[in-house]
Amino acid sequence: MAANAILALAPDPDRYAPLLHRAALCLLDVQQADGTFERSWSLAETHGLRRATAALTSLPSTITAVLGGR
Repeated sequence: MAANAILALAPDPDRYAPLLHRAALCLLDVQQADGTFERSWSLAETHGLRRATAALTSLPSTITAVLGGR
């Protein structure tokens, strides 16, 4: 759900920067040791990976710069 929130709010980063930052941290915190994410309601593990990757790559550079090596 954090990934979906990022995707919905990323088009307006000036308005939602603090929320986007917190949602990105939440998403990164639940990433598993092997790099995957929980499947949630989908049975396909690749769906979670695609959704998380799409969300993280949609973030503005001002947020990704702060997240650093995460």
